[in-house]
Amino acid sequence: MNKKNIIRLAKKKAQRLAELRRDPRYALVMGRLVQEGLLDSRNIRLNKRKLWIEDLIWVGKEIEPRVLQLLPAIALKRPGILMARDFPRTLRVAMNDIKRGRDGAVYEGVALKKCRDWVPLVGRQGKIPMATRAFRLSSEDQKMLDQLSQILDLSRTDVLRKALHLLFESEMP
Repeated sequence: MNKKNIIRLAKKKAQRLAELRRDPRYALVMGRLVQEGLLDSRNIRLNKRKLWIEDLIWVGKEIEPRVLQLLPAIALKRPGILMARDFPRTLRVAMNDIKRGRDGAVYEGVALKKCRDWVPLVGRQGKIPMATRAFRLSSEDQKMLDQLSQILDLSRTDVLRKALHLLFESEMP
């Protein structure tokens, strides 16, 4: 390709993006994300309206790819700002993969590792959602857990975490 063709194609793409940015969905999505402090963009009117998941996906695919990186994190930590006619199964799977620490998956063409980078920035800063695990404990184990919880003045979950860390440290070289 010669220089003139490259310039012509770049201008054509810039013109298409300018047309897409005039779409009201773009203004709503970007306005809310800028309002939340998640993205930075000039000449965007801030708003506090709830966002349709479908609009977020459209903006992410057509104009601003960072929105697709942000969507699973928003769905995990700030679901109250989202609305959906039909909650996408792929988004639900991405949310579960992020919770469980699975990096190999991809959501809408974006590696979940990139999506996970946004999680601490959404909602309460630095907090990462934890995966729920269920354990079956005998009544004796439950009594021990309750006693340790009272003695150490910790929640049952914190007692189990502390025991897990101590066991890991004692067993690992």
